[in-house]
Amino acid sequence: MLQDIQTTSRREQAKGGRRARIVDATYALLREVGIADLSVKMIADQAGVSPATVYNLFGTKAAVLEKVYERDLAAFEKLVAEAPSADALDRIFDSLQIVAQLYRSDSRFYRSVVSMPNTNPADTELIGAVTRPRVAFTAEMVRAAIQEGHLRPDIDPVRVGAVMRHISNGALRSWVSNLITVDQLEQETTYGVAAVLWPFATKATQQRLQQKLDAAAAEPTGKRARTSAR
Repeated sequence: MLQDIQTTSRREQAKGGRRARIVDATYALLREVGIADLSVKMIADQAGVSPATVYNLFGTKAAVLEKVYERDLAAFEKLVAEAPSADALDRIFDSLQIVAQLYRSDSRFYRSVVSMPNTNPADTELIGAVTRPRVAFTAEMVRAAIQEGHLRPDIDPVRVGAVMRHISNGALRSWVSNLITVDQLEQETTYGVAAVLWPFATKATQQRLQQKLDAAAAEPTGKRARTSAR
């Protein structure tokens, strides 16, 4: 019995190691190719396993990608939790700075993962799986700001968080399309989020948000990123 348990444990550890290698390989490949061009064979070759192993352990390419997004979100949440934010309101804006820092440090990866196709049901399912926990995380930050008295208690944190995500995603799409720089992305998301929160804020918090608006508006926007007309 003990030997059977030990054998099963070793097998599960081996499977876990192969899963981790596959996710690591996908991370690396996404810095070289876009999601649409990524194949299970490419992932398998990079991970040193067979395509059958990828399918056996994950089922689909979308399932592998979902794990990549989960790991990325967990790393982001850890950075936000470790940031020396003074309170829940500051944490919201600190998270925007952290996002911009991540885009600066690993632009090839983030440009790739943002360019997610939406051409079949599997793509739609993946987009939903990726989006839901991120919306929930933003809503939780809004909920914390309500609990600390920065925002009115009668607002819906899920709806407000969703609007904040729409603003961030719009700026992100512009960055991916080379219409704005990362600095402009950070500036515009900061301004947009402050503008969204201002009507729902207490008077004391409105003053803080107004400072965010004034600071973002005072920053030079610089030249828009050049794009190719081809």
